[in-house]
Amino acid sequence: RLQGWGMGWRMNGEEGNTVHHVTQRRCVVVDNSTLGLYAPYADDVLVEENVYDQNGTGGNIRQHALYLSRGGNRQVIRGNVLARSANFAVKTRADSEDIEVCDNLIIGGQNGVGIGVDGDDSKRPERSGWGNRRFTVFDNAFIHLTGEAAVWIGNYEDLQVSGNWCLQCQNFKTRN
Repeated sequence: RLQGWGMGWRMNGEEGNTVHHVTQRRCVVVDNSTLGLYAPYADDVLVEENVYDQNGTGGNIRQHALYLSRGGNRQVIRGNVLARSANFAVKTRADSEDIEVCDNLIIGGQNGVGIGVDGDDSKRPERSGWGNRRFTVFDNAFIHLTGEAAVWIGNYEDLQVSGNWCLQCQNFKTRN
């Protein structure tokens, strides 16, 4: 159980020094003030059957339950309960491949899944070709989200979104 930290769990990958083969299964990550999980430059990651509740309690747009940032490949987010996130339940940033978000219950909070290039990545010319490739979002349940999107889509190639449910979402739309 990770509770009451600034950041619940951090994988310390960085450009040129990627973290490999990490599994987080059946953990409880709650009440962390900025992020539940931060995973920059992490390959072969499985986040499965966990409970993330009320991570990012400050209401900042950079606070998420799961933040898969920059350069991660072959990441699977499956069968989790992601509740009351300050912004996105699952947020990815630029230059990721083979990401799967499936069979999750995403309840309360602002937004569901965010995919794309944004923030400082969109302002840096050397990163203009960055995007997300082979990304699937399927069979998730989005319940009572209060933000702009269940699925927010930015720069991508080969994206599949299917079989998701959105119930009692105030401003439901798929944003592209």
